[in-house]
Amino acid sequence: DEAVAVALAGLPPHYERALRAKYLDGATVAEVGKELGLGVSAAESLLARARQAFKAAYTAAGGDR
Repeated sequence: DEAVAVALAGLPPHYERALRAKYLDGATVAEVGKELGLGVSAAESLLARARQAFKAAYTAAGGDR
């Protein structure tokens, strides 16, 4: 979906990396944290912020019309 690609590309790099690892590569939260040099709690928080940012970017890119 083009809106997904546009939304991901517009995110800060660490948000994009976290979301790609978790949802496209199937990584666990612990694996996402390890890849980004974070503990599990910090990775969970980062993913929550990344999901919020993605949702806003996706809507702005015309997703869910």
